[in-house]
Amino acid sequence: MNFLKKLRLQIVALVVVLMTVFLAVMITSVLYWISSSERKKSMCFVEMLVENGGHRPLPDFPPAGNEKKPRRGPPYGSIPEFGRCGSFIIEVKSDDDFRNYFSVLLSSSGGVIEVINDFPLNMTRDEVFVFVRKVLDVANQSPETVKGRKRIGHLDGFVYCVLENLDGTLLVGVVNRRSELSTIFLMTKGAFYVFLFSILFALVISLILSHVIVKPVGGAFQKQRQFIADASHELKTPIAVIGANLDVLLPDMPDNRWLNYIKNENERMGHLVKNLLYLAKNDADRIEMQCSKFDFSSAVTNAILPFESVIFEQQKRLEMDIQEKIEFVGDEHQIKQIAVILVDNAVKNSDEHALIKVSAKVEKEKIVFKVYNTGHGIKKEDLKKIFLRFYRSDVSRARKTGGYGLGLPIAKAVAVAHHGSLYAESEFGQWAEFTLVLPLHSARLRLF
Repeated sequence: MNFLKKLRLQIVALVVVLMTVFLAVMITSVLYWISSSERKKSMCFVEMLVENGGHRPLPDFPPAGNEKKPRRGPPYGSIPEFGRCGSFIIEVKSDDDFRNYFSVLLSSSGGVIEVINDFPLNMTRDEVFVFVRKVLDVANQSPETVKGRKRIGHLDGFVYCVLENLDGTLLVGVVNRRSELSTIFLMTKGAFYVFLFSILFALVISLILSHVIVKPVGGAFQKQRQFIADASHELKTPIAVIGANLDVLLPDMPDNRWLNYIKNENERMGHLVKNLLYLAKNDADRIEMQCSKFDFSSAVTNAILPFESVIFEQQKRLEMDIQEKIEFVGDEHQIKQIAVILVDNAVKNSDEHALIKVSAKVEKEKIVFKVYNTGHGIKKEDLKKIFLRFYRSDVSRARKTGGYGLGLPIAKAVAVAHHGSLYAESEFGQWAEFTLVLPLHSARLRLF
């Protein structure tokens, strides 16, 4: 995945996450406000119901705090079409009324004295008695709210209020909220679908906008890559010419230190141009991979063996633990290049008598290749930066390392091209370890 694709994905992810959070908070807040508001209105109404002797308050019900006793409503058949409690409207058009309510007056011993209802109930009297007993049990055990002599709560889609009268009788007011709860559920369901549609719409729009936003960046990035590629190509010729002239002059003046300086710097420039050209091609997806099945164990071993003499001369110790006959499908030359880069990095960033350990084995259908060395280590804040181009930590800035800051970025690019990963772990001043993880050949055959 190249830089522009990552940038587009970041833009899309940011827009979708912000939209998701905004809609979730807004919809949840609105639904909670509606549910809470309706719940409070129901509790207000049932409380007024028991205060009015079990009857609904009429439209001229006095405001709270007025000492005038509210009058009871007329019997069913002579009541108006609507009753009102504040902004809470009671509609009584049918048996399946939106606010079907009733009250039951009980004696001090628990017997039913009277069932009070202003319009036909959608429950039988036996069902009313059973429900009231259930309400009393629940209210006595765990009342939701206690206000003096009143206990208010919710049960099975009903809101109830139990009033203890001064003469010892109990008045139980009940309001049916099931239709209201069903409506709130439908609203929640509809809001959920609106939420999903909005997220999908935001995803589509953000994809389109991200393409428009990234397009100028892509043009500038493409020009930069083309410049690097063109400059690398143009520099190859003068570097080759300088190298050829040096090959002619050095046999005649082998002890001329100035010519040796020029030769060393020319070789460094040649390696740098080669690496820049590789990265430019990789950015443009123009790297041609020669994929085939090969012996991974043998390839990395052959890539590491030339370092044995260098490690020995620097009085360091090399340990190799490579599992035999690991087969892999990919570009053998590029895999060797990763091994060379990682081992070379370990040699350059380790002190005298340091230990360099290389291992390769198969774990859970993946090839795990590790290069460990004692020595300088890497600072925690530098663990991700070391894979950036031209980045070198302070320890490796010394000219004697001969690094350009391009080896690890190239190794990372090769690992990603092979659908693998490369990461580093370290304890600063103690050790550093680079781990390459690649899928086994069985998975690779499906990818190429």
